[in-house]
Amino acid sequence: MVKVIDRAVLFLSLAVLLLFVPLAYLHGTDGFAVDALIFAALSVFFFSTRRVWNLSTPVFIMLVLGFTLHLCGVFGWYYKSPIPVQWDHVTHLFGLMGYALLFAGFAQDWLSVKWSRKNFAIVLMVFLAAFGIGALIELSEFLGYLKLGFGDGGLMFGAGDGLPGSDVIEDIGGGWINTGWDLIYNFIGVSLGLMVWFASRAFVRKPRTAYYFEQPSTFSKRL
Repeated sequence: MVKVIDRAVLFLSLAVLLLFVPLAYLHGTDGFAVDALIFAALSVFFFSTRRVWNLSTPVFIMLVLGFTLHLCGVFGWYYKSPIPVQWDHVTHLFGLMGYALLFAGFAQDWLSVKWSRKNFAIVLMVFLAAFGIGALIELSEFLGYLKLGFGDGGLMFGAGDGLPGSDVIEDIGGGWINTGWDLIYNFIGVSLGLMVWFASRAFVRKPRTAYYFEQPSTFSKRL
């Protein structure tokens, strides 16, 4: 029954993500079509390796939610956000929150029962790993801008990044302003993700079988 639910979540997620491919062309923001295909591939990757990541269904849904929020840029929300907060900030916050939960789930088997310096080091590595995803996103945006220039989608400089077609250095201080705000909301997203993880460990404790009590053949499949 659990496997059926997990597969249903995967197929529904792929249906939602791939729906943005035709929507991108219909709204004249075809740059998002490439993003949708990349996110669909990432979703399949994370789902197929979920045992390695200790990836739960709620965390998988959180990752897909982050992808979906970015793809909602096809509706022009990066130009005019439907909420009082800039849409670029929303996507960075929720996107990095999902990655924080992903890496936290992967690392939780190495935590000690009681708080220790090892636990602190593991939490720090989880934070840096998730924050590093945000840095890679900024790098991809910059390289995409150098190659593709202005436009919509994650690989071009467009709405949410500055003022397309204008001298951004004179108008808003160049890409520094956008990158700075992106990193701030990345930090907030990772921090919130870790808070949710801490809360889940404190209030939703589930007995877990230590890997050294499992059959070697079973544990090897998770590596």
